[in-house]
Amino acid sequence: MVIINEDDDIYSLIRQNNTYAVRLWLDNTANDIHQSDEHGFTLLHWAAWYDRLSVVQLLLQRGARINAVNRGDDTPLHLAVSHDHFDIVQQLIKNNAHINLTNIHGNTPLHYACFHRYLSIAKYLIEIGHATLFVSNRYGQTPLNLCSSAEICIQLSDLAKEQGQDEQIIPFEEHDRCPVMPMFDIIGTSPTKPIIDIRELQFEHCLYSNHRHEMWQAVYNNTSIMAKIFKLHHNSYTSASFQHEIDKIKVFNSSHLLVPFGICHDSPNVIVLTQYSHGNQTLFQMLHKTNNTIDSAISLKIALDIGRGMAFLHGITNSFRPQFILNSHHVLINEENIARLNLADCHFSFESNLEFGQPAWVAPEVLENGILTNASDIWSFAILLWELFSRRIPFSDLTPMQCGLKIVHEHIRLPATGISSHIDKLIQICTHDDPTKRPSFDAILPIIEKIHF
Repeated sequence: MVIINEDDDIYSLIRQNNTYAVRLWLDNTANDIHQSDEHGFTLLHWAAWYDRLSVVQLLLQRGARINAVNRGDDTPLHLAVSHDHFDIVQQLIKNNAHINLTNIHGNTPLHYACFHRYLSIAKYLIEIGHATLFVSNRYGQTPLNLCSSAEICIQLSDLAKEQGQDEQIIPFEEHDRCPVMPMFDIIGTSPTKPIIDIRELQFEHCLYSNHRHEMWQAVYNNTSIMAKIFKLHHNSYTSASFQHEIDKIKVFNSSHLLVPFGICHDSPNVIVLTQYSHGNQTLFQMLHKTNNTIDSAISLKIALDIGRGMAFLHGITNSFRPQFILNSHHVLINEENIARLNLADCHFSFESNLEFGQPAWVAPEVLENGILTNASDIWSFAILLWELFSRRIPFSDLTPMQCGLKIVHEHIRLPATGISSHIDKLIQICTHDDPTKRPSFDAILPIIEKIHF
């Protein structure tokens, strides 16, 4: 017997994969199958995102618009491809989803299949859906340009040519979208307006402040956002170069990342704007500034969210990957305990040098040479694991300067958490003094998924 909670909204029912309850909701003629949430996600978007095949089939049977777009102009097919939901991709294409529709970045679903190196999906898109491989997005990148695997590029290029595709690159061209929903980005602003006038913002209250940054909750277009102010003493950037950096970050499509949508200038300061989620707080605040009860299962889920976000970043080619220093101050948690890497905390080019104001999470070789690597990210992730399961601040008895010096010169390390031998063993492996002997995220995520408490 299926129990229906009257307090559950339709999005919760989809997330729970409660197909029976969704059917009852659709049977009520007062409900609209074409409704969308505040970000323009329709019911079909949600079902495709969460890999709910039976719900997708039901919605399509009931006439859901298969090519509806959200405020980022993503179709359900974009989301299914981005999250590696092959069965949903097949279902959408069988029901005549438009294969080459582009979002606000000019990316087709094939761009994301190549970016994530989802070979099976990419082949299916080309072979069955006749997706175009040699087409540029808004930034002049074809799907092949976004793929970091030379072997996959060769396979897809050969397949596309077998399908009769011309290798001549099709340039990006603005065009009218399907007239289902307006072409807006995540909070309803036009993508042609990436630099926002500060007079359009209403600053409500400061979330935190230090000598380098201030983070504010603000309102833009009647929507709550977060505004990070970089306190600069002089104009050490050009608006064009900084906008180019933001544009590169905005292309990333992952539920594990919080991506900036625009910038403001308040000379000499610069402000980075990101979406606000209800209950947002940093992981550091959640662990050390609240009395919230966080059991081991929630800690494990948060660790997986962070690890998947870092694995996503590690899949980006070096020319596009942002410099992101992983620590609990740079991870945001919403009220559903979903963790996302806050890319507003990336190191931008207008900041002179990488600063390690929180050395407790930084690998010793980075403290010495200042160069972030995949291996150093694994070290930082291990420190976060220790913090998550011990509920203690790493090296809290030391000043930042003492901490950095002792990590490098005295080889101080954290004690075992005592919570789980599996977690302690993983931390030990990930903090190996030899960076070449640390595992990758692709190797450790399956391990974490198998840990149970």
